[in-house]
Amino acid sequence: MILKVGELTIHSDLLEESISQLSAQQLSIMPQWKQNVFTFLREWFDENDYIRAQTSGSTGKPKTIKLSKESMRNSAKMTNEFFDLGNGQNALLCMDARFIAGKMMIVRSLQADMNLTIVEPQSNLSDSLQTAYDFSAMVPLQVKESIQALDSIKTLIIGGGPVDADLESKLQEISTKCYSTYGMTETTSHVAVRAINGSDRNEYYNAMQGVSFSLSKEKTLVIDAPHLNVRSLKTNDVVELQGNSFKWQGRSDFTVNSGGVKLQPESIEKKISQFVNVPLYLTGTPDEKLGEKLIMYVESQENEAIKKGLENAFQTLDQYEIPKEVIYRKSLERTKSGKIKRIVY
Repeated sequence: MILKVGELTIHSDLLEESISQLSAQQLSIMPQWKQNVFTFLREWFDENDYIRAQTSGSTGKPKTIKLSKESMRNSAKMTNEFFDLGNGQNALLCMDARFIAGKMMIVRSLQADMNLTIVEPQSNLSDSLQTAYDFSAMVPLQVKESIQALDSIKTLIIGGGPVDADLESKLQEISTKCYSTYGMTETTSHVAVRAINGSDRNEYYNAMQGVSFSLSKEKTLVIDAPHLNVRSLKTNDVVELQGNSFKWQGRSDFTVNSGGVKLQPESIEKKISQFVNVPLYLTGTPDEKLGEKLIMYVESQENEAIKKGLENAFQTLDQYEIPKEVIYRKSLERTKSGKIKRIVY
């Protein structure tokens, strides 16, 4: 294995020694994204049998948890076997190593003895995609901004948020084999994948090996994956479950109860995004008559093209799914990992 971090190249037989010799001063003068890589590697090679990670709130309020290194190795093995990743292949890490997705790209490469190139996380990665890679992972925003250069990647997993209808449509035109992933920090990255282009394109997420799904009484997904130390993990995700596969419908904590009708904003957003190619989201706001009313935030200036697209989209929706108000914003607030930060009233 060869690890490339920016201009620095380290061979696997020297990796642990090189990490241990890094001083705090050397670390402090690095750009933050490099610091995050080496901080994780130090933690990975230390004497503890766990690493600390920050959850995103998929199963409750964000918190710091301990993930066993054994679970992380098992997760890496599961992914490497599924995608047939192995010795000598080339992987690209373009996500922040502070988060589980970035950490697990490193662990997969270590486990499979893949060569790993690590670049600064950016929205547009076109400059980093001038050479061929067998495997990489991105968030939807990176995929959108870099789509013209994605053909240099053989297999791409996309996580951290839903792939909207417009992006999914565009991915049908590229040679890269793309998968949407479902998972979270608590499950040590993804536990289900959905092919989103090619001959095996599917609306349903299929469980990875050793993972099983069930429903809570609230119809939210419950995950069991003993090899990942996950047992009866209740999520906030509302799904349509078929056997050990599911169709994702939305988050229960984003559900809007408008006049007794429960609405899943993410499902409605997917329908609208087929007509409007700008970032947007739906949320609920208190309403004296309905209890909550559905409103929409759009990242755009108000213009005739957007208004016409929304008009066409609304014609395809159920009457209850049409937002009562559309609010235009120059930019929508985002989290550090690039996800749109929803206003929840």
